[in-house]
Formats: sequence, structure tokens, C-alpha cells
Amino acid sequence: GFERYRGDRPDGWSFVDQPGRVTFIDTAVKAGGGASLRMENIERYEADHRHARACARLRVRPFTHYHVSARVRTRGWTGHDTRIMAIGPDDRVLNFAWPAIGPDEDWRRIDVTFNSLDSRAVKLYVGTWAGAGGTIWWDDVQVEEAGLLNLVRRDGAPFRLTSADGRTVYQAGRDYEPPADPKMGRDPYEGEYSVWHEPPSLRIPSGSRIREGETVLASYYHAMPTGDGQVMCCLREPALYRLLAEQIERVRDRLHPDGYLMNHDEIRVQGWDASCEASGMTPGESLADNVRRCADLIRRADPGKRICVWSDMFDPFHNARPRGVYYLVRGNGAWSESWTGLAPDITIANWQFNPRTRGDTLRHFAKLGCRQVLAGYYDGDPAAIAAWLRDAAGVRGVDGVMYTTWRNDYSRTDAFLRAATEGP
Repeated sequence: GFERYRGDRPDGWSFVDQPGRVTFIDTAVKAGGGASLRMENIERYEADHRHARACARLRVRPFTHYHVSARVRTRGWTGHDTRIMAIGPDDRVLNFAWPAIGPDEDWRRIDVTFNSLDSRAVKLYVGTWAGAGGTIWWDDVQVEEAGLLNLVRRDGAPFRLTSADGRTVYQAGRDYEPPADPKMGRDPYEGEYSVWHEPPSLRIPSGSRIREGETVLASYYHAMPTGDGQVMCCLREPALYRLLAEQIERVRDRLHPDGYLMNHDEIRVQGWDASCEASGMTPGESLADNVRRCADLIRRADPGKRICVWSDMFDPFHNARPRGVYYLVRGNGAWSESWTGLAPDITIANWQFNPRTRGDTLRHFAKLGCRQVLAGYYDGDPAAIAAWLRDAAGVRGVDGVMYTTWRNDYSRTDAFLRAATEGP
């Protein structure tokens, strides 16, 4: 609540950026209580880093699902990358779904969740990493357990309830009703995963061995939304391949495609559930197995059709690096060796356009015998494809280019085509 402070430094927070110049205790504007934390003047005093943040160090239990809420208010706010973020002791970011915060909002509660993973302490940040103009206020920051939010129920994600000492394992249907989150994958509508909604309660029927006031321990698995509500599937679940086979057949029967582009791209959570642990495989090994099986499903359903896949999850110079942590994927260099699942008949939609590494990427896929299409533009300079094509000269199997836009902006298509066919 920022009710206790010394000057512009709130008690209980390990640091704030530039107190008295960028961050301020504000006793006039607050959501409740006696004060809030205000951030402004970022362009003036933080032009180089553009940071305006407050950080608190918290003790947490390992592998526990937490909910963080805060009240925010903005006036003329033009900052980007404004978020609540939890970071583990190894500087691993533990949440990747950011709340949308508008330029002129009255007090509104925003929510995020994180799983502590193996951390016993985290650094909790509120603020911006890309501040600009305007003002933002923070108040009523709260942390609590998230309960059975986005509870996953399947054989590969078992639920277990025990007494506090772990000696008594309670039985579903006898001691408690089988739990489920009816909003998981249905909030705000079918197919969507909200970062936060009221979690379901655990219901105790009559005749249960669980007594009133007793403490119980629950072990369970939950979905972890990232980005814009994205949730990853588990690569080790048999049901996944039944679903994929059905999707391929629907595409074949309704669209009669000339080829298929598999959407293996930025897989940000993997390796934690019981299915993955039982396999004994790294995420990279699981992905190699998955892309083989996916390609086989397409070959069986629609023989002779071209099969393509995005490059990033199979590129040791992109998301499949041999070292480093990738989002919430388990392990260091977790996606390494994923490319061993690529057969030579798979075309790579290559979007590694970084001039420093794209040559290495081109040669990597050429060595595997895969043909490549360069997925250029990405709402940048359409002429940049010419330099990429020059780097690709002499690399065997580069078939062409693809105009790729996140913003549905096709106004630069002609300029892209000229650069790709005529050179600079």
C-alpha cells in the first residue's frame, strides 16, 4: 500500500529507480490508504535506460503458483513494457503475460501469476522498462497463492491431496470431489486462457476423512499463459497426436492445400508435467520426436504434399541454442538437438534475419538437406531482403522468399518484391 516510507523511498521495497526524480510517494493521489507510488519524468532523468521500477524481495515456497495484483492509474502514459514481473535468484523471469495498460486510465486492478519453480526467493518488480512520457501510479500490491487456477486434469498431470504430514493420501470421490476449473480454456470465451479469474474451491463431501479446520496439501499442475494468452500443449501426451491427425484431415478435406506449414514456433513452456518427466527426454529430444511424428501424420493423410516448418525452434543460433534458458522451458539449452527430427523433405520457413547469425542459420539447415524459404520483411525495411539474399547466395536449397507481416500491412509488398528480384 506504500503507506510507510522515508521521503520518496517506500519501506519494504529493496529499491526504486531514482527516488524523488523518477519515483515519488504521492499522498494526494491514491487508490486507498494514505499514499501511492508515482512514476514520471522518465524521459528527463532516465533517457538512456528508460527504467522506472520498484522491486521487493519476497520469500516463496518452491513450485508454488502465485497471484499478484495491483491497482494502477495513468495520465498521458506513453511508456511501453510496463509490467509486474517476478524474477528468480538465477535471474530467470517467471512470468511472461503482461497486463495491457492504457494511456489514461482511472484506478484499475491488474493481475499476473507466476510459478516459483525451484526458487525460494524472488524479486517482484512493478514499473516500466521502456518509459517515455506521462505518469503512472501504483497502489495496493498484493501477493497470494493462486489456488487451483487453470487446473490441468489428465493422466499426465495428476492431482494429489494429502494430510499436512503427507502420511494420508485422500481419495477423489470419497474425501473430496474431483476438482476442475470450469473457466480453464474458456475465459473469456472458448479456446482462451485468462491469466487470472476466481479459482475454483475444493469441495468436501459428507463422510470425508478430512476434518473441519484440517490443513491439507495439494499437488497439481496448471496451465501457464504467456504472451497474449497463449498456452502450450505437452509434446509427450498421446492425445495430442489424435488431435493433430484430426486437424490435418480437416485441412485436407476442406482446403485441399498444395502444402502444409507446421506451426512449431516459440514454444515457451515445456518439460514440467508428469508426462515429460516419465519420458526421460529433454524438451529438445521431445520436439525432435514430435516434428517427426507430425510430418509422418501429414505424409500419411496427404501423400506427396510439401511440408514446411518455421525455423526458430530448430535453429541452434536462435531458440534452440545449446546454452541458456528459454522462457519457462525446463533446463539449460533445453531445445538443443531438436533439429535432429527434421527430414530432408521438410522445407524451412527461415525467419532468422539477424545479419550476425543468419549465415550460420542458412548453412545449418542446408547441411541437414532441408530446402529453405526466407521469411522476410516483418514490418521493417522491405529492401532488407536483398542483403539477406546476398548472404544466401551459394547456399544450396534456398527456393525463394515470403513476405511476412505481423500487422496485416501489405502496402509494402511491391517494394519487397522489387528488392527481392532486382537487388538494391
